[in-house]
Amino acid sequence: MELAEDNVEAVERYVQWLYSRDFKISPVGNTQCTNARYLELIRLYVLADKFNIPLLKNHIMGLLFETIKLPNGAFRDLISQDLDIRPPVSVLRLIYTNTPKGSPVRKFIAAFFVWHTSVIRYEEEACWGKMSEIPDFTIDIAINLAKRVNNRVDPLKDIMCFMEPIPKTEIADGLTEPVKSPSACLQVLASV
Repeated sequence: MELAEDNVEAVERYVQWLYSRDFKISPVGNTQCTNARYLELIRLYVLADKFNIPLLKNHIMGLLFETIKLPNGAFRDLISQDLDIRPPVSVLRLIYTNTPKGSPVRKFIAAFFVWHTSVIRYEEEACWGKMSEIPDFTIDIAINLAKRVNNRVDPLKDIMCFMEPIPKTEIADGLTEPVKSPSACLQVLASV
């Protein structure tokens, strides 16, 4: 398996996840920490997507939900005095250049921007700059805006909308459990 083109930190987090089903990630704090968290999560999501690891992708989707929600389950304000939880353009670009159309992370980001961004934000010139740089993002936003107008149901209320089914073979192979040894880790990496 060749990982030379993959982000080193993402590969390290993947190995952590293989052993413990968890990994270290930046906290939600100020805008800079939150942007780092998005970048870390999306780089790892891209790696998991590349090797078709739905269990890891679902774990990452759960962490993305944690990023935009408060501990009590309410959504964070998009912009407060010291925290802007909207993903930066670099993260949007990473998502839209490295994931296929219709992927759960694209659906999540588009729904997030439509349901939890003020209309005033769409009138800002900087927002149009983001959208013009990433045409597929603009299309996803338009589709979600149409859905919002028609059914007025926030898809972010149910995380399961963004989860991928776990193949029965993955469950049968025991890949839902952490890898216990370095040799088992190499076997898992070789099977991907």
